[in-house]
Amino acid sequence: TELFNVQANGNVGIGQSNNQNPEGALDIRASSANPTTYFRVYSSGSDAPTLFMGKSKTNTIGGHSETGNGDLLARVFFRGINSSNGMEDGAQIIVTQRGSSGGTYVPAEMKFITHSSTGVAGSILLDEAGDTTFSGTVGLNGLTNSSYDPGADDLVLGQTSGNGGLTIV
Repeated sequence: TELFNVQANGNVGIGQSNNQNPEGALDIRASSANPTTYFRVYSSGSDAPTLFMGKSKTNTIGGHSETGNGDLLARVFFRGINSSNGMEDGAQIIVTQRGSSGGTYVPAEMKFITHSSTGVAGSILLDEAGDTTFSGTVGLNGLTNSSYDPGADDLVLGQTSGNGGLTIV
């Protein structure tokens, strides 16, 4: 049985036969109880496994063209099978450029999104300035009805019984 194939368009399939067309540049499939992918480095120094995801604003492979404000830089989707037997999103991580590129770094925001069974449940946005915005209910140490009002710059902690509060040291 063939478990590795390269299609005429350059797409690579691992863990699938030639008649299962890879659904992207690299499509890895496994039918086991623990389909794990490893990136390992064996080094006595400070080397570590590294995964790079990068975008250039050109269609030329190997070309470098500056990305701009609002450009999507990377996405990671975590998916499962819904009640209609379709593979759909459960959560996402999305990185978008915010502002003009600098000489060394690219300003970007990172958004973490979760879904309920009916749609987006909430998100956490870490922006290019390092500020964090929460959408949905914010829970602090078990308090599930806490909220943050960015317009008032207040952190409101609510609790139905016992002692509630916030200590800043």
